[in-house]
Amino acid sequence: MGWANCHLHQFIIHGKEHGVAYEGGISFADNPDKVRLSHFRFQPHEGFEYVYDLGDNWEHDIRVEKILSLDPARAYPVCIGGAQPCPPEDSGGPWRYMSLRRTRKPHRGHRKARSPGKAKDIEDQFDPDNQLPPP
Repeated sequence: MGWANCHLHQFIIHGKEHGVAYEGGISFADNPDKVRLSHFRFQPHEGFEYVYDLGDNWEHDIRVEKILSLDPARAYPVCIGGAQPCPPEDSGGPWRYMSLRRTRKPHRGHRKARSPGKAKDIEDQFDPDNQLPPP
């Protein structure tokens, strides 16, 4: 489970919106194929905002902790930390996700079989105990 990049999203860097324009969506002044984070010359403790799914409004505050030398043997980008599983796509935003986290009982062992029609229900898809191993 994870996000499928199927919603409008944007980065807000130094007050300016950046992203990939889609037909019928918002447009951006800069060519996203030419914009690189290195162009912004971030220093430690500076950052920017990433908003995914402009309807559900998943806001991410991204901060530079440290600037390291590029490792040519490593594939980028790479997530170096985190906890808990990713919220399901179309889960209703941060408020609905937090509600699911509070009310969903962790399952242990066998789960009761559900009808195929209910399998797409967000509560049935979401399992707060299911964590992916680190990369």
